[in-house]
Amino acid sequence: MENNISLSEHEALCSTLNKLIKTILTMRPSYFLHKNLREAEDWLKFLSCHTDKEELMSLEKEIAERFAQEYECSADNSSADTERIQLIKELIAQFRKYLYQ
Repeated sequence: MENNISLSEHEALCSTLNKLIKTILTMRPSYFLHKNLREAEDWLKFLSCHTDKEELMSLEKEIAERFAQEYECSADNSSADTERIQLIKELIAQFRKYLYQ
């Protein structure tokens, strides 16, 4: 089993995280969204330096736990909030596809 994800998989994960960050930035500021933004930026910083599947499995687990605890909660009823929730779901699905299949 290959220990690293491919370059295209890595770029896809980074792209989705960048979209998530941009979406959060377009939303009405709140403590909740500021916290989400800081987490997403930290995830991107970690992801940009790592391609090892074992290390990324820990990141995927952290993201999935945060989604269940906070990201799934609606910040407002805007289309940007719907996009924010969809992007985090997409990110988790990408991680699972690249890491476990």
